[in-house]
Amino acid sequence: MRALAFTMGGILALAVLLPAGVQATPRYAARYRQNCNLCHHNPTGGGMRSSYASQYLVPTEMVIKPLPPEKLAKIQPQLSESVAIGTDIRTIHHWADVDRQSPELNFFEMQGDLYVLFQADERLSAYLDRGQSSTQELFGLAYVLPWTGFVKFGRFTPAYGWKFDDHRMFTREGKSGDNVPLDLFFEPPGHTDVGIEVGLYPGRFALVAALLNGAFGSTSDFDQELGNTAQLSYRFDLGPLGFALGGSWLRNVESGGQRTAAGPFWAVQAGPFAWLGEVDWSELEASDSRRTALLTSHEVTWRLIRGLDLRGVFNYADPDIDQGTGLRIKTGGGLDALVTPFLGIKAMVNYYRNDAGLHVNDLDYTQSEFMLHLFY
Repeated sequence: MRALAFTMGGILALAVLLPAGVQATPRYAARYRQNCNLCHHNPTGGGMRSSYASQYLVPTEMVIKPLPPEKLAKIQPQLSESVAIGTDIRTIHHWADVDRQSPELNFFEMQGDLYVLFQADERLSAYLDRGQSSTQELFGLAYVLPWTGFVKFGRFTPAYGWKFDDHRMFTREGKSGDNVPLDLFFEPPGHTDVGIEVGLYPGRFALVAALLNGAFGSTSDFDQELGNTAQLSYRFDLGPLGFALGGSWLRNVESGGQRTAAGPFWAVQAGPFAWLGEVDWSELEASDSRRTALLTSHEVTWRLIRGLDLRGVFNYADPDIDQGTGLRIKTGGGLDALVTPFLGIKAMVNYYRNDAGLHVNDLDYTQSEFMLHLFY
């Protein structure tokens, strides 16, 4: 009950800030029926926002209280014609109905990133994302291929599935709350690797592939093997419905053996409704064993008014589909709001079910989260 009361308090705080009579406007790429490069400098999404997003799209169409023209003119992420900056700061408070080291409790600094972009010309740029706990992306980006194609080289998060901004979605989470591997590599700080990525956007298709060290989170590689990822997606409309369908592939040689992961991802949009889903199979093959994990994450949102979404999530992880135990399930719901062009607030209640075999402490629990997000 305390988890529900804490989150309802956050929801009431949001309600005080809401103006009456505003128009509903899509918030997510699924609703705009566009690729991630509509809003981000990184063509595969995440990190620093594009000038179009930070100076127009977010402050005029995505927030509860849009800025008037005289205040829009004061948003200046461009320090010069060649240099721009940005930031993301997320602070979150957790409460849970169990008292132990895990899950997280009280305040947690979820993200602290500073972005710097050096634009050599309209096709060439250098990008630095420096985060807390030594997390970083550092890459050069060159739009030199046909079909608005690009070449990216350096350290980056490879394109695989949906880049949910919540790294605790099971398809992004590298480890469970008790430090048990969940078979993918996309939770900070071990979510980046060094290599080369190539992308093409012919029409409604998007094709991205990368060659990587296969040493996620490490500055050096210690074997002769290269990892690789690939992603293909297609966007289309059926009457009032918008769809995105795609698939991802990952292959890597790691300390425990050879990892192969693959699975579909999709988005469905209809008016104020949006559903993003992903399913992944991850197989780790060693000299004398083979283990296959099944992971899935889903996010459903309903736009109540411009800038305010009702949000629900469902996550499922089975670390070994040949075993009858070890399931982990997360179900949650709450509100997600962009109050101003620089402030987001999220209030959620999540229920975790943990079967014997996965956790040392086999406990089901309810956890609230209240997050403040400052971004520029």
